[in-house]
Amino acid sequence: MIERGASIMLQAWAEYSGLFIEMARWLKRQHDCRIHLYVAIDRDVVHYSRVDDGRLFESVTLAGEILARCLEPQPPRAQVLANALENESWLGTTYNALALINRHLGRGFALGGFHFPRSRLSERTDYWAMLHGFNSEIAFWRREIEEKKPVLTINLRKYGALVARNMGIPQRWLALSRHKNFHYWAINEFYETPAFERTYRHTAEVSPVYIERPYNAHMDLRETFRAQTGFLRTCLRATYTTVQRIGWKLLGYQKGRNYYLNDQLALMFRRRRQLRRTTGSRVVQLSALTGQRFVYFPLHAEPEAALQGMSPEYFYQLSCIAALARDLPAGVLLAVKDTYAAVGVRPDNFYDQIQDFKNVVLLDTMGLGLDVIREAALVATITGTAGFEAAVMGKPVVSFGRHNIYNFLPHVRVITDESDLKLALAELLDEKFDRAAAQKSGGRFITAVVQESFDLGSFDLRRREKIAPEAVDVACRALIGSLKEEPPIRNLWSTSTA
Repeated sequence: MIERGASIMLQAWAEYSGLFIEMARWLKRQHDCRIHLYVAIDRDVVHYSRVDDGRLFESVTLAGEILARCLEPQPPRAQVLANALENESWLGTTYNALALINRHLGRGFALGGFHFPRSRLSERTDYWAMLHGFNSEIAFWRREIEEKKPVLTINLRKYGALVARNMGIPQRWLALSRHKNFHYWAINEFYETPAFERTYRHTAEVSPVYIERPYNAHMDLRETFRAQTGFLRTCLRATYTTVQRIGWKLLGYQKGRNYYLNDQLALMFRRRRQLRRTTGSRVVQLSALTGQRFVYFPLHAEPEAALQGMSPEYFYQLSCIAALARDLPAGVLLAVKDTYAAVGVRPDNFYDQIQDFKNVVLLDTMGLGLDVIREAALVATITGTAGFEAAVMGKPVVSFGRHNIYNFLPHVRVITDESDLKLALAELLDEKFDRAAAQKSGGRFITAVVQESFDLGSFDLRRREKIAPEAVDVACRALIGSLKEEPPIRNLWSTSTA
């Protein structure tokens, strides 16, 4: 429960801007909370400070300024190093692991995203500037927490979340349940929650579940992508982006100083070329695999929080494909399908390397992953939604990610040591595998997910400012309810797990 007048730190995410404003109003009205808002760009400070004539937020602070911190003058290197080592010891992780989750500082870790646009931060930051930037970032969040004394943080980005956890502050993250328009409140930035497993254990046996279509947000973004990749639309977007960037630069907006314009424009046209390379007759259609046993491996976009952020322990996609291809028994193929969100950023010959494996086929990028799951004998994934959907439908799953919300299910095998992969594949692909039991388990799981989630109704990421009052109310009541049994706070970034 939140006491009246309690201090809460909330970080604004553009995807849920309308929802977060209404949530802040609800918390202020119901509990008289003092909401401290953190935004990513300088002009948002002005925008949010004016909401409700400046009465809604106790403070609006610019966060996510790692770019500026890395490029500012540095203290002597000996001091930078001493501070870095002290912070690493306190946080229980390395600064290099923190760079992993940053699109600018961690470019080298995006092994399958070489052509992602470069930026001032990625090109002008050397190693010592990065250390100093993280020193300043950690110091910023420590000061904010000590000053604001929050009883809860909501949706803080990675660095703030890590500091908050080390200072013992409970956290909540708004997360997609990956089913229709359901969401839930996760307890950390890995989107974990004990609620699903707890409710699953107390859920009676239910009938197998058939997922008819992917969750709403995926379909919304998919349609947006389709509309943007036509030749005319690509040219229009390139023109619009150029004019927009010039305007931002003239107005002094922070966004005008981020990614290089040439790289952004090149990505738009490279996306069209790579889309042609991964669709149609140049790749294998799902219908060609009829009667063939295969394992499905969906690729992730890179760099992306859903990969490096959700699975800092394992994010090597080509290595994963190689390991699966190596350990699959005779007669079973590996079917790999890219995500539309990654098209355009892949390294040169990325797809050629995948197709060089004799037992690997590359599927059409624009085919629905859900259709592939239905035909697959098994799904292997790092953190993808395909693993969730397969688990719900009772398909066996090999999970390389350690934080997936379905990892506890009996038909899921979590791989923490690749030497266990061959045995896991053999067990799950065996004809004796109890698929009926797995389907019942998947039905119990999705029942638990729906029971522990809340429906945002007509909320649509393409019209994010519109949110129904009843959706706000149910989201806020779910937030308050999730705090009744606060689990112990543990350091998920310690060297023992990362």
